[in-house]
Amino acid sequence: MSWAQRLPLPYPVLLAALGILVGLVPGLPHLRLSAPVILFGFVPPLVFEAALSFDQDQARGVMRPIGLLATIGVGMTVLGVGAGAHYLLGFSWPAALLLGAIVSPTDPIAVVAVMRQVGAPPRLAALLEGESLFNDGTGVAVFAAVAASLAGGRPSVGGFAVQLLLITVAGAAGGAIVGGAAAALCRVRPALALPVSLFAAWAGFGLAQAIGGSGVLGVVVAGVLVARYAHVTEALRKPWGWLALGLNASLFGLVGLALPSTGLLALAAVVGGGYLLMLGARAITVWLLTIGARLPWRWRQLAWWGGLRGALSIALALLVADTRVSTVAYGMVALSLLLQGGLLRPLVRLSSRQPGPAEM
Repeated sequence: MSWAQRLPLPYPVLLAALGILVGLVPGLPHLRLSAPVILFGFVPPLVFEAALSFDQDQARGVMRPIGLLATIGVGMTVLGVGAGAHYLLGFSWPAALLLGAIVSPTDPIAVVAVMRQVGAPPRLAALLEGESLFNDGTGVAVFAAVAASLAGGRPSVGGFAVQLLLITVAGAAGGAIVGGAAAALCRVRPALALPVSLFAAWAGFGLAQAIGGSGVLGVVVAGVLVARYAHVTEALRKPWGWLALGLNASLFGLVGLALPSTGLLALAAVVGGGYLLMLGARAITVWLLTIGARLPWRWRQLAWWGGLRGALSIALALLVADTRVSTVAYGMVALSLLLQGGLLRPLVRLSSRQPGPAEM
């Protein structure tokens, strides 16, 4: 048993909880996080490492639900949370749709870190990691398209669709260029695999952003291509794993410390309602989009509960000028990390007591 598995909670959850407790101490200065710090400093290497370590062989058996959850599931979440926030929580339609877009992607940074510690079955872990990895890219693209469409003053379905297509294609193209070049160089010069892959993480993000696409989608595509074609070995995965551990520890501690506790207290009921809407939308997407996927019922329950939101949604929330939307989204993410992340290990153990043949 590793040191991480001996902890009472998965370490991202534990660090976020400790950060929140420290941040509540009276008299301490409040830490302020900015979206660029998360998006440029933490997201590229952490998403790239998640792609690099993603078990593509295990994922082949669950590619259909991964694809559906990462595309249609994202749209269903935006609309489900958005409609609920408008009709039940009193948000305007633009604010409600932005809130839905912010929390639409499950976060690979949180999901991968937690799934590695709780001992989930490999195929279930591949499902959740694959979904979180790919809907990271599609979710950010949807958020950018929603924001751009609303910023135009007269949003339309057609305008949103055009924005989404441009952002997605440009992001994937930027990532493919960087990932293809990095994979080819790693094959020719294996000794340079670590510096080349480190460069590729930020280059995939930067090039995708520079040509008008989703930087996160660029990192995802670059990482998947390097993992697939660069003959990745343990000598490369190990330093990336240590880097991810350090970055995760820093990031989730910062997320906890920066919790806007004063604003959340005033909006506690709205945050709670938004979190329930998010859980409800997640349940509907998982149970509808995994029909026919030959997944055990208990796995569907874990896939529902394991759809953690994390630092990426925090970064998107910080990009929004509407303080109410930003604060509510931050609170929803905090609840997702603490409640879902905190209970995931015992739920995995409970569901794994009597595995059937299809679960091995």
